[in-house]
Amino acid sequence: MSVAFHILTANFESHEAAEVYCYDTLTPNDPEQINLDQPNATIDTNCLELAFRDEIGPFLNALFDPTTAANLMVGLDGISTVISIRADGLLGSDGVLMDTDTLTYLGLFQSKPTT
Repeated sequence: MSVAFHILTANFESHEAAEVYCYDTLTPNDPEQINLDQPNATIDTNCLELAFRDEIGPFLNALFDPTTAANLMVGLDGISTVISIRADGLLGSDGVLMDTDTLTYLGLFQSKPTT
């Protein structure tokens, strides 16, 4: 069985800055900045993972078959962060991810089969 993942890229100064963007809120009832920047989607951040710099290659290779991982890596020169969101982590039937000032949306990709 495989799982679909939405893949986004960004350029954060540090792993911590990426985590703050994806997971932190100003108050317990506020959405995360990644959700504020995606007005047409609600992201369950429990279904989100990120990889920073040297983690990106191993991260993509763990998720995807070698061809998909290699194709994704081709366009990542100079990119510091890759964010994956499981397809079921995009809440609501009309959820649509898009490019923003911070994020570039690469698309939806099938993971390699799991046993």
